[in-house]
Amino acid sequence: MAYQAGFDYKIGKNMFLNVDIKKIYIQTDVITKNNGLKISELHLDPLAVGVGIGWRF
Repeated sequence: MAYQAGFDYKIGKNMFLNVDIKKIYIQTDVITKNNGLKISELHLDPLAVGVGIGWRF
């Protein structure tokens, strides 16, 4: 599951600034290689932030 929000802000006739943020939720099981038993769970919840400049033509 992931959530995302962002916007474009006009900074010139054809230029814009783009800003966005994403929160990502990842969950998986940790399984042993030999007998396939579940030994734990792994939770990764990164936050990704992006900033960019764009040109529309």
